[in-house]
Amino acid sequence: MKNTTLKKILVIDDDAAILECIVYFLEEEGHSVISCSDGSEGIRLFLEESFDLVVTDIMMPGKDGLGTIIEMQKANPSVAILAISGVDMKETLLDAAEIFGAVHTLNKPFTRDQLLWAVGDALDNAAQAHLTKASLL
Repeated sequence: MKNTTLKKILVIDDDAAILECIVYFLEEEGHSVISCSDGSEGIRLFLEESFDLVVTDIMMPGKDGLGTIIEMQKANPSVAILAISGVDMKETLLDAAEIFGAVHTLNKPFTRDQLLWAVGDALDNAAQAHLTKASLL
């Protein structure tokens, strides 16, 4: 069952065209989206506001996506994170992203449908983990 409730999503990518497309696709689905172009700014926004999902690029100047994921997981281990990458060795980097806490990964380039499926799946996984954790309490 896919999570159809609209969510608040933070998108971080240093490629302006990709960032704009992701934001457009998510807003078109009705989600509330805040975006930025680097990991440091993403972490600042993440600490100031509550997000249901973070979509982050892995390779960015300054604070990269892996460092961003690690800091966000320390601050809120239950946040759903979708890692994206389009660089060589992307599979190794995306595997590392999952080890550090990403619940889903996508290789660039990806389609609108692939993005929306991954976002929905990441949100479903996070919701299921939250329900499981709550039932254990």
